[in-house]
Amino acid sequence: MKRFKIFFLVIFLLSLTTSMVFAENQTWADRNFNFSGIQNVYMEEPTYSDDIDEEITQRLLCDAFYDGSSKVKNGNFFTARDIKSKLLRYKLVDLDAITDESERDQVWQDAIKEFSDVWIKETIQEYWIDKVWKDPYYYTTTEYRDYSYWVDGKKYEVKVPETVEHYVEGKYLYIAHIRVKFEVFTTADNTLIYSYVDYREAEKDLIDMYKRIVKDFYAGFGKKIK
Repeated sequence: MKRFKIFFLVIFLLSLTTSMVFAENQTWADRNFNFSGIQNVYMEEPTYSDDIDEEITQRLLCDAFYDGSSKVKNGNFFTARDIKSKLLRYKLVDLDAITDESERDQVWQDAIKEFSDVWIKETIQEYWIDKVWKDPYYYTTTEYRDYSYWVDGKKYEVKVPETVEHYVEGKYLYIAHIRVKFEVFTTADNTLIYSYVDYREAEKDLIDMYKRIVKDFYAGFGKKIK
């Protein structure tokens, strides 16, 4: 019985000290599509929410999105730079040298279709920090003190329960909020075949939360194309 009391006490204390955490996600996949036939994947640069206006932050998020694909065992993942390199190497076409905008766009779309089977569109919909006040509070725990006493010249030792009151000061919590949507389309006709939406809020670093979301997306999508 004492073990159970200690166990529940630990759980209670953890509940008092654990940071605020919330997460939800939703995955959809086209059941009629043959994911095993996917070999080449184009990763379009993410679309950023209005909260992300610093170029260095955009670069960090974009690099994390590209780097996440390295964990997928099957399939070849390409960035825009990779596609441009393939155009130059196999078609002898320098995309940046094409001055006509409509022609350049057409060459680019044709290249994506030729060098990839599907493409990933990522939209970072929310990316912000909320300042929340947490009121001070009291809580009590039961602690056991050693107590000694003598009876007829013999010493006895027992543990006596004692209620101890604790006070936790109020403080501000900085809660990070992030929502990311991933959509995978076929390059042949832009048909949506897979989507993953992940929303999280926690007292943690935004970049780290984003990297975990990216990791979970690639883990799920990677299982489909194995």
